[in-house]
Amino acid sequence: MTRDEEIVLCNKAIEHYKPANQVVQAIEELGELQQALARFLNDKANNVEEEIADVEIMIIQLKIIFNLGEIDNWREYKLTRLKDRINNEWFRY
Repeated sequence: MTRDEEIVLCNKAIEHYKPANQVVQAIEELGELQQALARFLNDKANNVEEEIADVEIMIIQLKIIFNLGEIDNWREYKLTRLKDRINNEWFRY
């Protein structure tokens, strides 16, 4: 499926289920990913890959529901900050 097809499908899901319900669904999917990651850290059977896929689908929907442009601005800011922290990390030791 192309990126454009994903966006069309996610828009249909938002229209069908309504934005508030999709926000709730995103919260549930994030919780399931959290549980899978905890199981991974405890060397127990986990389904991290599946849960990441679910969260990625919900992230697409959240980007549609909320302001994508603003999200892009925040991501750029936070990536720049991360880069600066990594590049300056030697100062901490």
